[in-house]
Amino acid sequence: MYNFGLHGDNWLFFKNWYEEVTSKIKWNGNISRPIQEQQGVRQGGVWSPTAYKIFINKLLKTFEKNQLGAYIGCTYCGIPTVADDVTFISKSPTELQTMLDIQAYYANKQRYLLSEQKSTILVLNDKENRSWSLNNKDLSTSESAVHLGIERDSTSKSGSKEVICKRVITARKTTYSLMGAGLHGLNGVNPHVSAHLIQIYVIPRLLYGLDVINISRNDMEKLEVYHRKLMKQIQHLPIRSANSASLLLLGRIPIIGEIHKKILKTFGNIIRNDESVEKDIAIRQLAMKSISSGSWFPKVAEIADQYNLPSPHDLIDNPPIKETWNKLVNQTISSHFILTLQQEAENKSTLKY
Repeated sequence: MYNFGLHGDNWLFFKNWYEEVTSKIKWNGNISRPIQEQQGVRQGGVWSPTAYKIFINKLLKTFEKNQLGAYIGCTYCGIPTVADDVTFISKSPTELQTMLDIQAYYANKQRYLLSEQKSTILVLNDKENRSWSLNNKDLSTSESAVHLGIERDSTSKSGSKEVICKRVITARKTTYSLMGAGLHGLNGVNPHVSAHLIQIYVIPRLLYGLDVINISRNDMEKLEVYHRKLMKQIQHLPIRSANSASLLLLGRIPIIGEIHKKILKTFGNIIRNDESVEKDIAIRQLAMKSISSGSWFPKVAEIADQYNLPSPHDLIDNPPIKETWNKLVNQTISSHFILTLQQEAENKSTLKY
């Protein structure tokens, strides 16, 4: 903690807190004698997860510094960690074994033990029989990992096997489902908290770049299916549950609404720049192209009309302020979908309450 940057009174506070620590065990109404704790962190303590992450941070930085593990774009996601549960994500079986060896070396150096019995491997898109070891003992493969709540997708049409594990993950293909996977399962995370984390961290990366292209109907359906499934998983709802129920309980809108928001906001950024080539193209495309042409700008006009927003033809001559336009887009699209979902719920007898 001192080397991490906790100095002065803060460091003395934690130092005194952990000196001469004792605990008692309650079992069947009986309480044991005091037991002196001479290493580790207090079980169930508020500060314990953070204290452990400070201790293990040097190891986590070693993996990131040496670029060991998977990336999504430029974002490193090779070693998601929650308290003392860690997941290795790698596209290479050899790299994964290297990560395991580094972790074992660090554990031996710091004199703590890793449990190969509590570690498991999930495999995706790799038909070859492979093996990995920890502490010179082979690790098992399984369908799911309990602690980090990650499952292999057994419904994939391609028959692929996903590599994800409590401590180890091997993957030929990294997908966005990995990012939401840690929020799935009976892990005690409030569904609204999970939905907020998804909205902040997952959705922006999932939709990155989709606001400037015309998405095919097939791709849009795949996004919708993924988003609906993820929302139901964090609520522990059956997949067959009504979509309107799932989204209304979380106060969220369908993924197509999020894409339409991004498209309209991008259009606003274009028309506010009077000297840009993009604005000149927008003026020309809106004047000459029809929606059947496949051009992006007529698509923007169609989306604006769908939500009864001001026409892009009028906005070009009098661009709105960024904050005003973004607020109008967010409120209008959200209200449209909330009303649509409420109407859908009213038509389902099981959702009358």
